[in-house]
Amino acid sequence: IASWQASDSLLIHATHVTQESEANGLPEAVPSIGKLKQDRFFGEALKDDLDVTNIVVSYDFSTASLVSSTSYMERETLQDRDAKVYFDGLFPLSLTDRSKDEVLVQEVRLESSSDSNLQWIVGAFYSNTEQTSTQLLADSSEFAAGVRELFDSVVDYEETQRAVFGEVTFDINDKVSLGVGLRAFNVDLNISDTSSGPLGSGATVRGGGDSDELNGKIHLTYMANEDHTLYAQAAQGFRSGVVNSPIPSGVGCEAEIANLTSQGVMAGALAEPDTLWNYELGSKSSYAEGRVRLNAALYYIDWQDIQTSFSFGCGFDTVTNGGEATSQGVELELSAALTDNLMLDFSASYTDAEFDNAIPALDIAAGERAPGVPRSNFALGLQYAFSVAEDIDGFARLDYTHVSDYETALTSIDSLRAGDYDLVNIRLGIQSNGLEGELFINNLGDEDAVLDGTPETSSLGARSFLLRPQTVGVTLRYRF
Repeated sequence: IASWQASDSLLIHATHVTQESEANGLPEAVPSIGKLKQDRFFGEALKDDLDVTNIVVSYDFSTASLVSSTSYMERETLQDRDAKVYFDGLFPLSLTDRSKDEVLVQEVRLESSSDSNLQWIVGAFYSNTEQTSTQLLADSSEFAAGVRELFDSVVDYEETQRAVFGEVTFDINDKVSLGVGLRAFNVDLNISDTSSGPLGSGATVRGGGDSDELNGKIHLTYMANEDHTLYAQAAQGFRSGVVNSPIPSGVGCEAEIANLTSQGVMAGALAEPDTLWNYELGSKSSYAEGRVRLNAALYYIDWQDIQTSFSFGCGFDTVTNGGEATSQGVELELSAALTDNLMLDFSASYTDAEFDNAIPALDIAAGERAPGVPRSNFALGLQYAFSVAEDIDGFARLDYTHVSDYETALTSIDSLRAGDYDLVNIRLGIQSNGLEGELFINNLGDEDAVLDGTPETSSLGARSFLLRPQTVGVTLRYRF
């Protein structure tokens, strides 16, 4: 991290993060043989190398400020996986995935900074993502005369997004403000897939598409007094389309593809964007001279053309558009300084997210819960600050989180029920003259909950992804 105040008006701030991680094995288990157990022909591994650089340049014009943010990311991953799920586990197959990503993101925005009752912001956004991924499915059985490459593919993917945006907020009087905003998008997607081997197409298939969207936003704010604000807003959301890799012929997917196509839900090369409108009512308040803060919100989300992942019985996946859903709920946040040394944090939410229509081809029933969404969760934190000695301060913190159950896939037949766990973390730290040290124990009760899962029909077979077991560690930091 480096900052340079070049002048009274110009500030340049740069950060760089690099991370290399390697794991002997994957955080997965096979439900049929029990949690924390694996049934593998091959050892599995995961490597992830990440570099992110960001430069922010800001200039103050007195009545307005200009900010430019430039980010560049490089990431390389390697995943070795046992793949005996193919061919009903009869052969020792291995699956190796490699990927390299390069992402450039540029945003420029100009915003007002005067005392006028009219505030505004305008800007432009650009991002470009290039990814090259390779996949090798190999058979090392005695019937293969050594290592036989059953499927070898190289996929080149590129996504370019351009956007312009603007928002104005007008103070109608001392208590009421009205704001409106617009964001115009253009997203261009391209993919090239070359595959070989007995399960490959032996050819290069190219696909892609583009989409344009205009998202709107309107919000009304009422400041009852300096300690209490009410607001209402409606905002539109947008997620870009997804380019699907072609499914090779002759691998057993033909009947399922024909079924989806006949019911009009097979996406083909491009899954269309999905959109939503979010309507929200909320309150932000503080009490006891700012020692207690309370935020609450009610929301209703109307979600259209949902992008849905579908796993074929032949082991390949596709993303299609899966109907409509409604999500509604309430959120609550509380923070309170109980004493000069003791701080309490509390948050809770309840969400009811359901599909509005039935889609038999995707096994979606009207009223079925949307996957991955727990109905309720809450978190409680307590932190106590104390003095160890002169110039040495310490703290002790306890965090408790509860997450209710949820489905991990579209149907209860294929899915693994996940969630429904209680997590306790504790942390003890001291700091002095820029040096900080912390001892932590995460998952104190060694909860073994399932976080996610894949059905039998997926390319991974039936697997469950587990909460990290009890972890004890030490963190050291030095602030210059």
